[in-house]
Amino acid sequence: VAQPSFQPPLIGLLSKNKSRITSSDDVTISGNITDGDGNVVSAVLNYAVGYNNTTFQTINMVKNSNNDVWTATIPAQADGSVVKYFVTATDNDANTSVFPDSLALNSAYMVKNTISSISDIQSTPYGSGASIFAGDTLTNISIKGVVVSTIRQRDLGYIILADGTGPNS
Repeated sequence: VAQPSFQPPLIGLLSKNKSRITSSDDVTISGNITDGDGNVVSAVLNYAVGYNNTTFQTINMVKNSNNDVWTATIPAQADGSVVKYFVTATDNDANTSVFPDSLALNSAYMVKNTISSISDIQSTPYGSGASIFAGDTLTNISIKGVVVSTIRQRDLGYIILADGTGPNS
């Protein structure tokens, strides 16, 4: 009698197909999903619009026939929306994995038609204060501001760029 497996699928880092997302962009999420002792039989992308929203929509992910990369596409969302997401994968032994977490507290993107201020980049829903754009490459952006710096090393050598007086400016 074959023994059941208790090793759930392993979901690798998730990535999105673009860094700067506008309200006309569908967003494809990809992840490497494997199962060390069997087969991944399904993967689902769960997404919610609104960082505090806990009602997730689901989209079945599709496996690339040449490798273990699974993808699904989130439809375009309104300007200013925060879209959070996570993946659930199930193997042939009915073991299930969730990545990164079932509330998607650290996997989100912001839909921004225009990025024209420092606060557009630094405003974030994350409790850690990290920018929602951390790790992304934002191109073709022009932001004017004032640069202030300290001159002496013992003053820590700070360089500060500001474009206003409000939060995250």
